[in-house]
Amino acid sequence: MRATGSGMGCPDWPKCFGLIIPPTCECQLEPGYKEIFLKKRLSKVERMVKTLRAFGMDERANAIESNKQVLEPEAFNAPRAWIEYINRIFGVLSGLFSLLMLILSFRFLKSKTKVFGWTLLGFVLLLINAWLGSIVVATNLLPGIVSIHYLAAFLCIFAFIKAIHVDRNFKSNLDFTKVSKAWVYIYFILSFSVVLLGTYSRELSDILKSEGFIKDYKIESENNKPTLSVDLKYYSGNPVISTFERVSKPGRRIFSSADSLPKINGGLGIAIVSTPKGVMTDIEARKQKVGGEIICKVF
Repeated sequence: MRATGSGMGCPDWPKCFGLIIPPTCECQLEPGYKEIFLKKRLSKVERMVKTLRAFGMDERANAIESNKQVLEPEAFNAPRAWIEYINRIFGVLSGLFSLLMLILSFRFLKSKTKVFGWTLLGFVLLLINAWLGSIVVATNLLPGIVSIHYLAAFLCIFAFIKAIHVDRNFKSNLDFTKVSKAWVYIYFILSFSVVLLGTYSRELSDILKSEGFIKDYKIESENNKPTLSVDLKYYSGNPVISTFERVSKPGRRIFSSADSLPKINGGLGIAIVSTPKGVMTDIEARKQKVGGEIICKVF
């Protein structure tokens, strides 16, 4: 999904372009389908924004409401639609197997309470992640929500693995020394860091795309290593991005309050800021009155 950029292969949920089975050709869709599904998506976003406001989450609601990416119609692409469709089939199968596992875990309710508890937690996390999946589609891969959706999947898998671990009373025959234990911890920390960096890179790319600086991006595999490939946007033969300047560096971190965030190129460019509320542009950070680390300047 992430490698092919098929997250919006189907602009609606749970169906795909209003069909149970995706079309194979744009000719199978009714005229003006882009506007039709955009209208449906915006209606769903409006309901979500109202719900967020009802729970007092006005800042998050404003961020979704003002994000330009939500207003972009999605064109039909057969390969991406079918990749997304297959992904959803696996999601349904995961849900059915998780439900079966939860039902079977009831026999441990008294004898092995932790087994039932971890299984129940995994099932609840799966339901939450399914809901997050619909939100990801409704908001057109809004940065931040995609990352939460991605990380929630790992938490769900962890809960089910933990349930099996407790049930089998797993004991390792390996004799771990302090040094080897340290390497295991380092491995897990590095693995989690790779996941975070992957979502972080995607959020940066999502912002550049939503702000009109790039056409698209995708994650490719080169020599068994994931590579982020960016399709630059051109105007009159010249790239839209004239300057891409890194600001904050490992040896010199640059932070700024919301009021002190710089206006790039007289407001024609953007600064990308990492805030406690996620990665966003300087314009959005001012609206939400939140500061953070200035990652880069683009104009």
